[in-house]
Amino acid sequence: MVDVNVVILPEAKKVKLKNPLVVVGFPSPGLAGSVAAVHITEVHDFKLIGYFWGGFAPVAAVHTFKVMPPIRVMASEKFNMIAILSEISIPVSANSKIAELVVELARRFKARELVILSSIADAVKDMYVVASNPALEKELSLSVKVKPMKEGALSGVAPLALIKAAEKGMRAYILLAPSLQAGTDAKASLVLLKAVQNIYDVKFNLSELEQEAKKEAVVLDKEEETADLSGSSMYR
Repeated sequence: MVDVNVVILPEAKKVKLKNPLVVVGFPSPGLAGSVAAVHITEVHDFKLIGYFWGGFAPVAAVHTFKVMPPIRVMASEKFNMIAILSEISIPVSANSKIAELVVELARRFKARELVILSSIADAVKDMYVVASNPALEKELSLSVKVKPMKEGALSGVAPLALIKAAEKGMRAYILLAPSLQAGTDAKASLVLLKAVQNIYDVKFNLSELEQEAKKEAVVLDKEEETADLSGSSMYR
């Protein structure tokens, strides 16, 4: 198992939070969760209050001329929110430890809920939810357009964090947006963030992400047209 720990910076004491919402975004199909979490933290100037440290890939992120840890903990007083996000793939050997640390952080900050933004490789248009208890699952399915997942298999940090959160009696759930894109899927990230807006009555600035989703849609349309043309032949 990879040795992993969380470093909480002195800046954490300067951010005034009360039972914050904890949002988690780790790599998944289309990088939907990661992109969604990075977007809100960058656009709304979340403060870096901590980071995960361990035997990961030797990578650093650069945002607005600043070197940032690839797995970081960000906070916003305005939204009373903490975002735990990763811009790198997590080694299988580190998944369980990171999941435990995510839940520990949520409990440390006395989070009112733990929301994990993720995605599944699916062609359907529905968004799914998997919650720590049936009552929360039903509550979410009634408040937003999400379907409880009846059968399936999930992998990575997200389901392990949900299992640990359920053990602790926390209100926690995973939102899963469908994504079949090989690269980033801004549309899937938008779906996730719009769901969070509806559930918690918050308002994010999503204009940049909306523009990116439109650009990706144009590229996909061109690729489909090219594939159709190359597939047609008078000799078939």
